[in-house]
Amino acid sequence: MAVAALATFTVRLLFLGFPVMADEAGLLMVASQWQPGSSLYGDYWVDRPPGLIAIFVVADALGGTVALRVIGALAAATAVVAGAWLGARTAPRRGEAPFACALVVAALVSSPLLDVDEIGAEILALPLLLAGLALVVVAATGSGNPTWPVVAAGAAGTAAVFIKQNLIEVWLAVAVVAAALVVKGEVRRAALYLVWFMCGGLVVAAALLTLAWARGTSLADLWDANVIFRIDAGAVIAEEATEANLERARRLALAWVATGMPVLLILLTRLQWRRPPDNEGPGGPIDSALAWASVVLLGWEAFAVASGGSYWLHYLLLPVPGLTLLVAVSMRQHRPRRSGAAEDRTFPRWVFAPIVASTMVGLVVVLAEPSERPAEDRAVIDYLQENREQGRTAVVAFGNPAVLWAADMRSPYEHLWSLPVRVRDPELRGLIRVLRSPDRPQWVIRVGDSLATWGVDADRADRVLDRHYRPVYANDQYTVLARMRG
Repeated sequence: MAVAALATFTVRLLFLGFPVMADEAGLLMVASQWQPGSSLYGDYWVDRPPGLIAIFVVADALGGTVALRVIGALAAATAVVAGAWLGARTAPRRGEAPFACALVVAALVSSPLLDVDEIGAEILALPLLLAGLALVVVAATGSGNPTWPVVAAGAAGTAAVFIKQNLIEVWLAVAVVAAALVVKGEVRRAALYLVWFMCGGLVVAAALLTLAWARGTSLADLWDANVIFRIDAGAVIAEEATEANLERARRLALAWVATGMPVLLILLTRLQWRRPPDNEGPGGPIDSALAWASVVLLGWEAFAVASGGSYWLHYLLLPVPGLTLLVAVSMRQHRPRRSGAAEDRTFPRWVFAPIVASTMVGLVVVLAEPSERPAEDRAVIDYLQENREQGRTAVVAFGNPAVLWAADMRSPYEHLWSLPVRVRDPELRGLIRVLRSPDRPQWVIRVGDSLATWGVDADRADRVLDRHYRPVYANDQYTVLARMRG
């Protein structure tokens, strides 16, 4: 376990020098100015909970991109430890369980197919999810007082939701366990589990909401951003999305296959069917509840990946908690074959070969040819840096805050990503107000000859832009426009 965690941390550090990604840059920009302002988080708007922004505040205070990557490496290593703990608590009589779960987590969080070079909500919340699941198992299978594990599980599960709103695996797991207790007739015990779980969650929620309120972010605005917006965004994507989204979906499906996750799922399922539960093991009736919990989690995670809309590779981190729990449950229920007087008590470790091999091959390929910032992006950044004395405000139309972050620019427009523009400002009225204001940006960077993109009506905004700005630089992808005097 310790070796796997250390190896994961080391692999993650190999990506310290890789270019900052768009989401990393945008969230660092949001975090750097989070205080009472004109939008949700200071002067910027993003559809993410305050727990995630708080982590980026810490990263920004510690130096920015490098600090963020180190935090991500620590989160990945901690997730490996939490995965091992989940295996140990779920299958305490199977000595291989902690190793197996740690191996699965380590392989997946180190895989280039899961955007190992980017730090986002999924990797930051993963140790909380795995630790929360382990605590649910402790409460369900332990013989002592379950109060503190359930309270701690509620705190961990709620903290994960406050990092990304669809990471509800711990909540689902405790609901399945409570339902199993009700079926057994232990209604009072189930009710106590839920009450104590909610108590732990409420403490964390109150703390994070108070932090957000102190920095000018209201509860109503958070609900709109994290719930209502996601519903509206799904409708816009379904109606307006182009071939680019479909291509990313195909790429995501191919990457999922290449990770080895589907092969592991098939092999574990075959083992489950071929090996009936070990009635001499620790589980008893709780075995079925844990098995159902793994199925529910994987079902939810599949839905979350499919409904994400944009189909980025880091979505593939979402199934890690459910898959890890399935591994632990499979080992708990594994009945070894008997051969005469001897008894084979080992779990077939070869089932993990596909994901380990995939990660190792991917790392060799990626590290042999490290990624670089696209040449067009570098050229725009160089131009902005060379002309910073003319002004340090800029708008990228739309959705590449990495250019602004690298050029040390700030944006007077509240939307740093393209999806919020398409959902909340599809006619670009907000951008037009900015372009007409006395504080309009010195620079506007657009793709091609227009602000138009799918889901956006840019006719009026293009006319306003032509009146107030002139082109000063162009390459194969971007056009940089400078504010005209007057």
